[in-house]
Amino acid sequence: MHAGRPKAAKMGVWNGRIVGFDDDLSGLEAGTVVDAGGRVVLPGFIDSHTHLGLTGLRGRAVDIAGLALGDAVAAIEAAAAGREPGGWVEVVGYDPRALGRKLAASDLSGGSCEGRKIWVRDISSHSSVVSPAVLEAAGITSGELLDGRLEEDDQQIVLDQRLPYPPEDIEEGLLAAGKTCLAQGITTCVEAGVGGGGASLRHDELSVYLAMAEAGTLPLRTCLMLTGEAVPHFESLGLAAGFGGDWLSVHAQKMWLDGGMLVRSAAVTEPFVGSEHPGALLGEEEEILERIVAAHRAGWQLAIHAIGDRAIDAALDGLLAAQEKYPRADARHRIEHAGMVREDHLPVMGRLGLGVGSQPCFLWDSGDDYANIVGPHRVPWLYRGKSFLDNGIKLLGSTDRPLPGSPLRGIQFFVERRSSSGRSLAPEERISRHEAVAAFTATAAWGSRREHLLGTLEVGKAADYVVLEEDPFAVETSRIGDIPVAATYIDGVPRWQR
Repeated sequence: MHAGRPKAAKMGVWNGRIVGFDDDLSGLEAGTVVDAGGRVVLPGFIDSHTHLGLTGLRGRAVDIAGLALGDAVAAIEAAAAGREPGGWVEVVGYDPRALGRKLAASDLSGGSCEGRKIWVRDISSHSSVVSPAVLEAAGITSGELLDGRLEEDDQQIVLDQRLPYPPEDIEEGLLAAGKTCLAQGITTCVEAGVGGGGASLRHDELSVYLAMAEAGTLPLRTCLMLTGEAVPHFESLGLAAGFGGDWLSVHAQKMWLDGGMLVRSAAVTEPFVGSEHPGALLGEEEEILERIVAAHRAGWQLAIHAIGDRAIDAALDGLLAAQEKYPRADARHRIEHAGMVREDHLPVMGRLGLGVGSQPCFLWDSGDDYANIVGPHRVPWLYRGKSFLDNGIKLLGSTDRPLPGSPLRGIQFFVERRSSSGRSLAPEERISRHEAVAAFTATAAWGSRREHLLGTLEVGKAADYVVLEEDPFAVETSRIGDIPVAATYIDGVPRWQR
């Protein structure tokens, strides 16, 4: 709950707000009594970095997750057979590790695939594979992209061709993704990039969120990060960070400084194991610094995607320059992912008062691969926990959906620092159960400036809570991620029940 009242047996709710606990409720008659049956009630989980829109549209795509190579290609061919030449086939769930090798344009060229525009998205969203029809439409007839394998900004050739998703498709997808979140006890999510770019569905998708909020159909509270493409249009209307209400708000500007870990496009100072290429920054260092300073000066909370240690160098250089030129208290800037943080980064991040949008489930799901990619001497840098807290850095838990994971699984990893195979990953970075739960509740609320409303169960705050079948503070740590969610409430109303 919170430091002043760590436990309670009864909680009173009126008009969507918490009005009291235990003895506070003496003499009051409730219109409805809900008996949790000895289950555990916690504040609703906050997913501090997710992509609801992309998650929701998975249902409209061909999902090859878990399929063998031959079955995956067959599924794509079957979908292509139902499209006219020039039609689009979108494929999700692509993981070269599961298939045994990377796909190429040649895998998407024969039979029913011929002439169809096929877009196979890597699970990380940092790379794709496209069919020859996509390359031809982009005028690519030679060069290194001819194999159809696109990374980072190269994927723009797809976005330049594909029509924007219809608003009704986005709305349907948000409803579907919301159900997934609610089933995991999530009551608030932070959408990490709307309004343009690879993480976005259309340049004006903010209008879909606004329409749903107005109609009362948003499935859960949503905080939006705007992309750099969207910010000028937003500001031209006289709007600023903080726009919105309790259910929908705009609170941060998203910036990307590098790519992803598994595709080895994250910007690092030392190449990944088995590679001579140290990734790359998405822009020149001086240009990155200027963008950060300008956004800080304009009053934005920044959410800076930086995975590799070189990208974190660039982020910190920009934030230090911004605060030196335009000092601003309580800016609450964030580094998203912070996948490879060196020791020398930690005190600087602490002095800047930063939060880190962390994805513990990355290491649960792919920690063995991450460790092999970076080498033993850099494993302690991976998605740190305790050293962040020791340096005053706020740890914000998230899933980065549509990647696999859940808050409870993330809490388990924070506490254990073990991958799904059982491999121990920098056990010195373990944190306590209370600290891990706070990363998905109280601290997460701080990360999106919602601590006045969310994150703890206190009088006056929103009655957003999750009912769990077992106590994550009492079960064996290895079982935390498997605790069933019994129900999820927002404003005291059941939004999902088992």
